[in-house]
Amino acid sequence: MSFILGLALLDETVVSLALPTISEEFGMTLTQAHWVVNSYLLMFAALVALGGKLADLVNINYLILSGMIIFGLASLACGFAPNGGFLVGARVVQGIGAAIMFPLPIVAISRIFPPERRGFALGVFGSIATIL
Repeated sequence: MSFILGLALLDETVVSLALPTISEEFGMTLTQAHWVVNSYLLMFAALVALGGKLADLVNINYLILSGMIIFGLASLACGFAPNGGFLVGARVVQGIGAAIMFPLPIVAISRIFPPERRGFALGVFGSIATIL
């Protein structure tokens, strides 16, 4: 579960570091290049609450698998992007996958651990995720 959070957070920062190379490779202006980062963050922020609500309605195992597949396929598409526009579109889909996955570990911890152990479990989860 910590891997999911770590993956979503890592993806936000890695692309920011690679932005100068990405903009140079695709011949993007600075504004266009920033959409590579912003498209992911906008979709992620806009849909993360929906991802949490889906966890209340749908089997959490199905959502984890679905989110990972969406995120993984979008990551593959980003790696093979032929141009900047395609890359931005793939990052939008990545943001959707991340928004589905992101709240699920917290939902799972809330369901698995009793209330008196939940704080410790969330602390361990957050610590491991930030190390990854």
